Amino acid sequence: MVIIGSGPLPISLIMMCHQYGVRGIGIEQETERAELSRKVLEKLGLSDQIRIITGNHSILPLKDAAELIMVAAQAEPKQEIFDYLAEALPTSTKLSYRIYEKGLRRLLDTFFHYDLPESFEEYLRIRPEPPVNNTVVFVIKKT
Repeated sequence: MVIIGSGPLPISLIMMCHQYGVRGIGIEQETERAELSRKVLEKLGLSDQIRIITGNHSILPLKDAAELIMVAAQAEPKQEIFDYLAEALPTSTKLSYRIYEKGLRRLLDTFFHYDLPESFEEYLRIRPEPPVNNTVVFVIKKT
């Protein structure tokens, strides 16, 4: 799996590797955050399962195909990211992202009112249960 906007502590990658034994790649555009992330992974002994790349969405697709690409809640600018992915990714690529459909965070969410490019089709939406406020949306790239 690949996470765009993995941040200084790639907790989603850490949890997925721990829970499911998957290998992951985090993409972080801020050099300092990427370096801190690498140090954390080294201390946790996860450097062989999780690789951090300094960059942004424009480095996709990677040489190694990913079963799932996640766009982090804080990854910005969302419209640019998804417009690029709609053009660059191969058919049948699965993506997930989070939106805030309720709570105060909804007022600040830049992606809530954005319509995905037509090449993405939603196949699953997991609505939050308190105390969580973010909805996880899964899409697949169509032809």
